[in-house]
Amino acid sequence: MKGEYTYIKSKHPNRVPVIIITKDFELTKKKFLVDENECFSTLFFEIRKHIKLNMKDSVLFLVEHEIVIPSQNIGEFHRRICMKKDDKFMYILLQKNQTFG
Repeated sequence: MKGEYTYIKSKHPNRVPVIIITKDFELTKKKFLVDENECFSTLFFEIRKHIKLNMKDSVLFLVEHEIVIPSQNIGEFHRRICMKKDDKFMYILLQKNQTFG
């Protein structure tokens, strides 16, 4: 995986590789290359386009086991948290939460 990250960064130096993990939703797309200058709200909006969601449900986004602030910069978070890991990919766990009833 370390070689994969190096290859991706050589092709797309200003992008962060993101992998979505979920058991609650079927996604049409599970891997994203995100501009490191974007904030998480933009990424979450893009991910929501690939999810079928009921009116009673909401989505909880856990990034590397943390709840992040949507206005937080993706590149800063990646440098602070993900660069310490072996594979350096950012993993986002999606969980379904019921908002009503």
